Amino acid sequence: MVSKQGARQLWDKKFFLAKGKRGVVYKSVLDGKVFLLKSRNPCSNANNTVAGEAMFNKALNKTGVGPKFYYYDKENDFLVREFVEGVPFNKWVENASKEELLGALIEVLVQCRKMDLLGINKYEMTNPYKDIIVRGGEPVLIDFERCRYTQRPKNVTQFCQFLSKGRMKDVLSRHNVSLDALNDLANNYKKDYDKEKFDKIKIFLRESF
Repeated sequence: MVSKQGARQLWDKKFFLAKGKRGVVYKSVLDGKVFLLKSRNPCSNANNTVAGEAMFNKALNKTGVGPKFYYYDKENDFLVREFVEGVPFNKWVENASKEELLGALIEVLVQCRKMDLLGINKYEMTNPYKDIIVRGGEPVLIDFERCRYTQRPKNVTQFCQFLSKGRMKDVLSRHNVSLDALNDLANNYKKDYDKEKFDKIKIFLRESF
């Protein structure tokens, strides 16, 4: 856990990492442990993005999704979460073996289904290169600032679309893997989010590899 005082200490000695359209990301260290801090980009007109991300990160942690959430400072509007040390998905896939790819893709789909069942839509899963960090071969979903609660979440279906087109399709073709039929299974799944239909998606992936 990180206390309010600990969060303020982290904030006071933070250093800049990156800036996005909605947020600014920092890195900070407390008691030898590295943390990631995030605040709103002052140039953004979006409201409550950091508070919303903190809420969704905390909710998703209960199902094992996302980096560990520690603290949200309401007064200064910044969050503190685990710093995920790993390789961005877009770089990792270029050198991953066929077996490593299969394991990672199925794990991402499992996490996408967890979000579906919670009624949370992440919205970036059609192009999630910047939203997945691979740590020790295990994919970690990050950045939940655009998440929304909805009755019809599309995380699994969007990720399936991502796997069957563009750059990811090229990566898979190098391993002689074609997932053109995946979207039909995904469209069937999204009708009712049935577990058996989701299992068919995983089976198809394994058989395709």
